[in-house]
Amino acid sequence: MKRENHDVVLSVICMMIESLISHFKVKITFENEKEIMITASNLIKRFWYLKFEELAIVFDRAKGMEYGKVYRLDEGVLTEWILLYEKTERDDYIYDENSRLKDESTSGRDLRIDYGAFRTKPNKK
Repeated sequence: MKRENHDVVLSVICMMIESLISHFKVKITFENEKEIMITASNLIKRFWYLKFEELAIVFDRAKGMEYGKVYRLDEGVLTEWILLYEKTERDDYIYDENSRLKDESTSGRDLRIDYGAFRTKPNKK
C-alpha cells in the first residue's frame, strides 16, 4: 500500500471498514467517520506492506466468520484478524513465492533484462 496514493489508500480502507460495520450487528466502537479514518491510518502505518487485495481477503474471511465469532468491532479486532492472516496464510504465500523465484533463478534461464536494447533507436527509412 505504500506505493499507492495515500489519500486513495485511506479512502478505500475507510470504505472497507464501513462495509464491516454495516455487515456486523455487534458493539461498534467507531463513533464517527473521524475515528474510522484514524483506524484506517493506523492500519496503513502498521501494515504498509500489505496489498489492497490482502486486506479485502482478510475482511471477507472475517465476514464469513473464518476468524471466529465477532462480538465487537474496533481497531484491535481488525489488527488481530490481519495478524492471524499473516501468521497462517501470508507466510505460506511468501514461502511459496520465494521458492518459485528461487526455482526460476536456478533453472538456467537468463532472467536479466537487456537494457541496452532499449537504448538503441531503430533505424527509420
